[in-house]
Amino acid sequence: MTTTLTSQQRDGIYAYVANILSESLNETRHPREVVALMSELTSVAQKAMSDVVEKWNLKARSVLCRLPPELLAQCFSWLVPRERAKVTTVSRYFRSVALAHPSLWAQIDFVSTTPRLEESLALLLERSGRAPLDVNVYSWSTGVTSLLAPQMPRIRTLTVNTTRSTSWIFEHPASLLEVLNIPERGDRDWLLTTLPPSTWAPPLRRLELPSVFILPEAGGPYNRVTHFSGYMTTTGRRDGPANTDAHTLFDVFPYLETLKLFFRNEDETTIEHMPNSPTPRTLMHLTLHADGDGSVIAPTLTLWRGHPFRTVHLFCRRTQLVTPILDHMRSVAPGPWHLELSGSARCIIKTETERVYNLYRDGDRVRFIHFRDDFDSLASITIPAHGVQDQLIETLRLPELHSITLRGPFPSTLFSLFSEGKLCVPRLQTLRLEPETLFDDKAGEEAEMKNCSRFGQGFLWCISLDDGVRLSKLPRLVLSTTVSQYVREKYWDWIYQRAVSVSIEGDLLYKA
Repeated sequence: MTTTLTSQQRDGIYAYVANILSESLNETRHPREVVALMSELTSVAQKAMSDVVEKWNLKARSVLCRLPPELLAQCFSWLVPRERAKVTTVSRYFRSVALAHPSLWAQIDFVSTTPRLEESLALLLERSGRAPLDVNVYSWSTGVTSLLAPQMPRIRTLTVNTTRSTSWIFEHPASLLEVLNIPERGDRDWLLTTLPPSTWAPPLRRLELPSVFILPEAGGPYNRVTHFSGYMTTTGRRDGPANTDAHTLFDVFPYLETLKLFFRNEDETTIEHMPNSPTPRTLMHLTLHADGDGSVIAPTLTLWRGHPFRTVHLFCRRTQLVTPILDHMRSVAPGPWHLELSGSARCIIKTETERVYNLYRDGDRVRFIHFRDDFDSLASITIPAHGVQDQLIETLRLPELHSITLRGPFPSTLFSLFSEGKLCVPRLQTLRLEPETLFDDKAGEEAEMKNCSRFGQGFLWCISLDDGVRLSKLPRLVLSTTVSQYVREKYWDWIYQRAVSVSIEGDLLYKA
């Protein structure tokens, strides 16, 4: 039901306003006074409507309005920043409560498409008063940086997406700063970050720089920094900033847990510029990212031979890094190891103690044959089914291997018809088949299940024991859950003759 004015109410309002205006106009002939009078009448009418609507708002939201202002402000804090701004338009009471709590406006999160970014930033900085700030902002313009620079003493976390300079960040003390993250570069070929002494930001824990950097020579170490990333090299422009000299990095950051170093022009990198003071015992996570061929990574990894990293991520363009990876693994864990090759350019090697080495590369994928010299250290392998036929072209002996996982999608050709190689795996206990699951239709899924069955059956014919005799029965066959609704199909009958036990994940399906 729509509520509108009755004809009598409308006529009454009209007559009342007309009467006031007519009486006032009788006393003046100046147009300016007429305009002022009309404006005042409009203002009074708007205030009357606002007051009545406010009372109606208070009554309609009586439950919320009975909450203490502090509790109501806590409710507002559960909203995302954009929704908090909408709260101020609901009622004057809500607005007064929201504006009376500066901490509600201390979380600043802007992207490059934020309308009137500089105006919005200035408004939030004003509303936040003296509250500690958490800022995530796009700062390509000098207007944004000029607004933020004076606020550094009260900024707790600062994420800057794309910036022309980093010097403005260090102009003022940052006594509350815990996180400084600059994930994107404006022009990293020209950008240089000169780090101030540790007294600039005593509580700093995380520091991610978008450029080459200069470490402080005095002022003591950053004892609380656990995460650091930065660039070792630029593109090598003569008129650009010099490459990083990081040989004192571990002296400046003695309690690092995570280190990420990026290389662009690797020919300009020398081992003398790499961190060479004692490695922090706390350092558990290492990332080395080379835009070039990765030639700098091998000697860099050698610097930390014997250091027990928990995770290592290497990005490069060539597979020869398999050798330095395995060399480093031997220095901390002799084996057994677990190898996982993906269909893309990634391989993962794990130790028994869950130390993980990830290798990413552009171009051709990492191949199983690259691990030939360390086959006796492999306890399990996970490999894409479509890559097995190309790689298994000779007899390969893996004396300690106890588990093989084949991942889909599976090729439609029968494996044994095209494979000339054999796997000699005297200790093999488990073969696991994982068909692809992302299909748009039922027909595609059914075809994958048939291909998986045919491929698995053929693959078993290529497995032999020490004496070259083919494996008669697999001790354990494991199928992923996607096979469960197809396992009764006739094309899966072979599994009961070729396996001692068959499981679908943890559920036993068959045991001889």
